[in-house]
Amino acid sequence: ALGEASLEIAVREIFEWGEMQTDPNFGNYLVRLGNGADVPDKIVLLDFGAIRQFDEHLLGVARNLITAGYHHSSEQMVKAMTGYEFFDGIPQSIKPDMAKVFLLATEAFSSTENNPNIPAGVMDEQQRYDWKKSQLHSRVMQQASKSMASRYFSVPPKEFMFISRKFIGAYTFMTVIEAKTNVRRMIQKYQ
Repeated sequence: ALGEASLEIAVREIFEWGEMQTDPNFGNYLVRLGNGADVPDKIVLLDFGAIRQFDEHLLGVARNLITAGYHHSSEQMVKAMTGYEFFDGIPQSIKPDMAKVFLLATEAFSSTENNPNIPAGVMDEQQRYDWKKSQLHSRVMQQASKSMASRYFSVPPKEFMFISRKFIGAYTFMTVIEAKTNVRRMIQKYQ
């Protein structure tokens, strides 16, 4: 439940609130334990000095990237990489390789029905993604080193990096606490 709550915060920041607490280190979260019966565990965000507001254009790009991951569509992922200066500066021939990295990074948003590349045993019959077993961080880094080795790739704008950092922080938290989460269900309502 704590794992789902940590990612739900990031998803709601993108799809609902349009602003994000962008310093996702363990010192900026408080876990308030419930009593195991009628009071649930909660995650409390700290350090609101790290709140960033994003314009609708960037939020639209982020939403489209997440949606492409949800559908596990390479074509949709490449299409999501248009209309944003950083992506528009990259030749179209490079974008399919970048899409591979983004599709892998959003693996937990997909399902075993639409993503045959999910490693065996990483997603259970309730569509819960096993973050520790997935070794997603390592696999994304390996794919990125292969796919983004291009003279056209440059560091994305800081606003885009803030969003990426938030998701990396949530992923790290879920890996450390060995969470098994149904991420797809929380994104489904925005589709």
